[in-house]
Amino acid sequence: MAFESLAYRYSFNIPNFPERWLPLIHFYDPDLPLFPIYYFHVLPEDLSENHRPRDNERAFGYIEKMNISENNAAEVTIISNKDLSNRANDRYLEPVTNEVKERFGVRDPVTTDNIRNVFSAPLNRSNRVLSEIWERVVSNAYGNLLPFGRLWDETLGLARFVASWYSQSGRKGELIQTHYFASRFGVRIQSSGQVPQLDFFLLPTIKELTNSNNPLVSFPEYSKLVRIAREFQQNYCSTINIDSITLSKFRNPFPGNFNTSGIMSILRDACIPQDCRELAIECFNAFGKGPQRTVIFLMLLDDLRQNRLNPSALTSPQCGSIYDSLKRESTYQSPKAIQIYAQQSFGNPSAMPIDTWIETFLKWPLNVWPIERIPNKYNYVFSLAMNLGKVERLLWVTAQARKVHSSACNDALWCMKYSSNRKPRGANPLACNICLDAIRSCCPAFEQIKDKIISFNNNIPQGATFFVKTSAENNTTPNQSFNSCRGKSIYSEVLDDFSPADEPSGFSSFPTSRHTGNPLSVEEFVRIY
Repeated sequence: MAFESLAYRYSFNIPNFPERWLPLIHFYDPDLPLFPIYYFHVLPEDLSENHRPRDNERAFGYIEKMNISENNAAEVTIISNKDLSNRANDRYLEPVTNEVKERFGVRDPVTTDNIRNVFSAPLNRSNRVLSEIWERVVSNAYGNLLPFGRLWDETLGLARFVASWYSQSGRKGELIQTHYFASRFGVRIQSSGQVPQLDFFLLPTIKELTNSNNPLVSFPEYSKLVRIAREFQQNYCSTINIDSITLSKFRNPFPGNFNTSGIMSILRDACIPQDCRELAIECFNAFGKGPQRTVIFLMLLDDLRQNRLNPSALTSPQCGSIYDSLKRESTYQSPKAIQIYAQQSFGNPSAMPIDTWIETFLKWPLNVWPIERIPNKYNYVFSLAMNLGKVERLLWVTAQARKVHSSACNDALWCMKYSSNRKPRGANPLACNICLDAIRSCCPAFEQIKDKIISFNNNIPQGATFFVKTSAENNTTPNQSFNSCRGKSIYSEVLDDFSPADEPSGFSSFPTSRHTGNPLSVEEFVRIY
């Protein structure tokens, strides 16, 4: 039996769709105009647990287009293998429409309630600043809601988010890898009737993938990939136990850094079945010829298949423990890839992918990073928090706005920006001075540095924390501007030599009649300048 072709259109309405989300919706990438991004593949809910779905017992397809009416109802048109207007296919209708809503993130969006009481004591001082960031960024730019949920299909999403590991080409390169993977390991589905022929490749559902008794005969290439992952895990991996979770741990058999020759040796090894070796090399090719991405994918694929990992069930403390343990040990697993996969393919609100920008948020504006040298700092933060996966969506859109000086966040959080040393400026007198009053007034990082002493130019008293230089490098020449600030800001040495140039109107001239260059506290500096 063969899969049905994509032959039918079906339209339905999603009421109260946030119109401000339209810039976030991309049905295709400009460089991949035939690869539909909003892919779905569902099984009817009335199938028994032991029933192995046949090729014609599934609905799959993609979102083709969407129109917004004046009353903010979204009319969504999908392409499917099933005629969903036919009552005979009613068993597929609700699973498909629910899946489409998941792709848009409207079933469980991020709301103000989700970020209101995220942190428990002693980190609860950070809750108010989250609310102020929300008011500044989300209420204006995104209609007071952010999309959240199973934004990517669980099986396709595994390849999508492994591709994001150490991504130097950004989203575009990640989608190119995802397309390559789907085209090589999925089953090409034809279109018929008035439906255009696109690059649509069907992968097994997550329910089929995680049933180790299902041989996946309808997906011959993916079935071989599962065999490759099993042999790879059994011959080159051990396991690591993390807070009741078991994950594969790659044992690098080669001296030095693991590189292309290492992964090619493994993929051509006798442990890989002869009829699978060419496909194993194609897995390496699909992930941009990245040795470590290939290893990460094969480990996670087998962990899912053997039910060692359930991304939807990860708790907040477990998510923290994953970071702590995998950063301590050389496992070749990627805690960020696991978390973003759990967050965006399973809608897990506890999973928080942490990149440089998110870590900077945790360190400075939120100031929840432990200063003490504790062995499990991630678990410490995650155990005192809830909804960090949803918080990450707020921080992500804020970081994007901050990076490009968007009007959504052009007057706040300058501590996030980099300076000439390509490191975050951190909380310091110059960045805090030009921050939005509503955010600075409740910012835990500002609270921690406000009593620190600033020296100006060559007047350096004992106990000074920050050292500010002005344009004439003295404390007497009138009408000077500020040049730079160096100092120890909570976690590390920081440099800020860009804030005065980024927002020159945010500073008064130095010195003023109220200040002749003597040392000041950070709070006094902000009040005067």
